[in-house]
Amino acid sequence: MNPSKLPFLERDPFIEELIEKLTRRWEHTNPSFLEQLLVTVQQHLFIMYPFRFPFENTELWSEAYSKWLSQMYGEIWRDNADINHEELMEATQFIERMEQAQQNYLL
Repeated sequence: MNPSKLPFLERDPFIEELIEKLTRRWEHTNPSFLEQLLVTVQQHLFIMYPFRFPFENTELWSEAYSKWLSQMYGEIWRDNADINHEELMEATQFIERMEQAQQNYLL
């Protein structure tokens, strides 16, 4: 992998699409929730760089991050029936592992 060929995080089309989906979903209904989601995603991207998410489905990641954060607040979450349940579970577990890695990184 040639580091000079890697895109900057803010120029990555996948990341741009994920942020756009999260923004459209939460911007008007819960802007504070959106802000926390965006900060969390950016922190995870920083920790993973130059690696990528295991799945390239922005709809899946939008759902997974929204579900994960909602559950952190103790809210009951209804999964989107259009999202593959097994992939959603894997993505949510990945987010939890990223949170654990982030905590260890900060120590």
